[in-house]
Amino acid sequence: MATVKKTTFEEEQKMKDEAFLALTPLQQWEYAYNVRKKMYKPGVNYSFKGMKVTVKKLS
Repeated sequence: MATVKKTTFEEEQKMKDEAFLALTPLQQWEYAYNVRKKMYKPGVNYSFKGMKVTVKKLS
């Protein structure tokens, strides 16, 4: 039986960051790519081609 350990958001995020940084650069890239791939929805156009562009100057 698994035990449950209460953690804060910061502790959990720190553990995830350390596990991610322990991976090789190629494994990090594959992991990030797979996460982005899961976020895409079928039938949605993610291209900005042909869209209106507004240019604003920073003061």
